[in-house]
Amino acid sequence: MAEVHRIESRRKLEDAAGNWIARLEADDVSDSDRRCFAEWLAKDRRHRETFEAMRHTWHRLDALGTVVHGVAGEKPQATVERSRRRGILWATAAVLLLAVGSASWVALHAPVFVEYETAVGHQLSVSLEDGSTVDLNTDTLITVDFTDDERAIRLVRGEAHFNVAKDRQRQFVVSAGDGIVKAVGTQFNVYLTASREIEVTVTEGIVEVTKADESIGSSTTAELPQLPVQAARVSEGQHVRYNGQVGAVAEMPAPEVERRLAWRQGMLSFDGETLEQVVAEVGRYTNIQFIIADPELRELQVGGYFRSNDLTALTELLETAFGVDVRRDGQRIILMRRNP
Repeated sequence: MAEVHRIESRRKLEDAAGNWIARLEADDVSDSDRRCFAEWLAKDRRHRETFEAMRHTWHRLDALGTVVHGVAGEKPQATVERSRRRGILWATAAVLLLAVGSASWVALHAPVFVEYETAVGHQLSVSLEDGSTVDLNTDTLITVDFTDDERAIRLVRGEAHFNVAKDRQRQFVVSAGDGIVKAVGTQFNVYLTASREIEVTVTEGIVEVTKADESIGSSTTAELPQLPVQAARVSEGQHVRYNGQVGAVAEMPAPEVERRLAWRQGMLSFDGETLEQVVAEVGRYTNIQFIIADPELRELQVGGYFRSNDLTALTELLETAFGVDVRRDGQRIILMRRNP
């Protein structure tokens, strides 16, 4: 009788996890759904283990990307095809899980490897199995590889903010390009630019930034080890760049930190950046191409605060406050100096 109960319990867990995978992939997934999902994960350690194991199976079927894009958003024209594939892939995954039987239960305790990805113009917030959370900005891809010894994140492209749960037995390591950031119980933002430069901003605690092949020890707040030459310790309210070598650590006032991380609220904030810098940043959130046709406009200093997906607000600001002539040409926006 006890054996029957264990099988039934396992199937119930897998059914619930499967339902959550399907729900999070749905086109109409809501914030309320995500809150309920987070509550379900927190109720029982097995909930998270089952969910991650089943999602790992999807990854092996080359279907995980579909789930992630369903959460993070994707182009409308892909919706019909994705919906058609959804039932096929989920049915395949369900059959596989039933076929492997007890082997799937063993997989629940395997190391966790997951990918999360956002499309252009979308953000995504995810909870990791250790209790840490990650906010992904537009066009971002990370891999999560948790073992008994280390919590390893790879920022393949884009930008992410990490709120790290304390676990002194396992370092939390974020690698991007050929640099790494180590932390224990802290909050920080990592941006891997198009030129492969890494920008690290710390919003709480301390992190260590160094080359990927350097060993700098445990990132604790007490008795921190001596750092190698190409390394920096970055504290709350500080910022550093890494591009083959660690730059100087710079102090960053709280308003500037908030402005840099406004994307977490779906906003963009500028305070005197050049028009060239502004359109480069806005270009990360849209497939529309900005062209500055008048070279004299490149150094025009711009300030403003608007939603990252609201190009109309930006173009109206340029037209009304900065005297820029804005012309639309299909998927291009051409910026010119307005005639006197």
